[in-house]
Amino acid sequence: MSMLQERKIVRADLLQYLQQMDYAAFEQVMKQLLYKSGYITVQFIGRNHKRGRTPKGGLDLTARSITDLSSVLTIVQIKQYKRVVSRRFIDELRGAMLRLGAEQGLLVTLSKFSRVAHTAAAESNVAPIKLIEGKEVLDLLFAYRIGVVEENDRWKLDLAYLDTLPKTEIGNNTQSEGKKKIRCEPPAKVLLPDTSSEKGSNLPNNEGSEMTWSTHVMAGICSLWVFELIPSAQMEHIAIYAGAAALGALLPDLDAPRSKIGQWSVGGIKPFLLPSQAINRNVGHRSLSHSLLALVCVAVAGLVLSSFVGWQVSLALWLGYTSHLATDASTRSGIPLLYPRPRRFHLLPQRLRVVTGSSAEEVVFVALAALALVLLLANFSTLSV
Repeated sequence: MSMLQERKIVRADLLQYLQQMDYAAFEQVMKQLLYKSGYITVQFIGRNHKRGRTPKGGLDLTARSITDLSSVLTIVQIKQYKRVVSRRFIDELRGAMLRLGAEQGLLVTLSKFSRVAHTAAAESNVAPIKLIEGKEVLDLLFAYRIGVVEENDRWKLDLAYLDTLPKTEIGNNTQSEGKKKIRCEPPAKVLLPDTSSEKGSNLPNNEGSEMTWSTHVMAGICSLWVFELIPSAQMEHIAIYAGAAALGALLPDLDAPRSKIGQWSVGGIKPFLLPSQAINRNVGHRSLSHSLLALVCVAVAGLVLSSFVGWQVSLALWLGYTSHLATDASTRSGIPLLYPRPRRFHLLPQRLRVVTGSSAEEVVFVALAALALVLLLANFSTLSV
């Protein structure tokens, strides 16, 4: 069998696999494709009302691309359809673009678009929408090696990746009662890769994800171990320092309105929500606030605040902020440390990077909680004075 014929067979197998897989898993494949295509931030903003959502489509995503001159927000809709996609989806996408102030639209399907849909998307007097059909989707997946691998000039499905994709709906931690988990079996003609080295790895692949807020808080408190290296540090106020470190650990997610700090409420008022929405609207999530530039700005702000709150509180705030960047840099998506340059920085080798919500993060959380507890207990005597 020639290499060309083998590639065609694997393309057909991949298409069949994508059509049969759980929709939440398909969303993650498309999200990774967007990242690989150059988008800096990709977020799910799903519509939850019944009419706007089906088992094979209806969730929207926002994707932001950044150049030296501009930052462009794109609204993306993905359709795991086998049937032809009609024009009405073009109109729906344009409506979502108007609501969110997006400059571009992107509609992706595993099938094809109708001729009328192509005509509507190409209209020049309205917001531009790019259509990507099944053939082009497969071309991109092969180009970026997503769902497929090439070994010794032979193409194979990357089942080590595909079989670990999440089976729950995006934005939900648990499935609704009575809903079955769907597991896709590889087509019979698939050239199975050797996945023996991947045994025991049941982590969901959540590319671009980040640590949960509780893990960040624990990491922020653990960063106060640095104080043990400073002879002049006065640990009788460790509770205040812990609070400052916890706040600093949440601050980088100020660019995400749905984050813990964005939704933090005081007397029914959410003081950080408006600035969070403004930052997210202009630069997106996990961009500027997760960079070296932001870390320097926090350090400068801490120097100014130190004359009012003391240098130890300012240092605790900065250490907490640093811990957030360090923990996010330990995930698969990394952080744009040299923002506005899009390249992602990773603190750990690829095999050791943590996935949000996985058993690995649970282990990290427990370890950080233990270290934080030891720190507080070590200074218990000063706390009681």
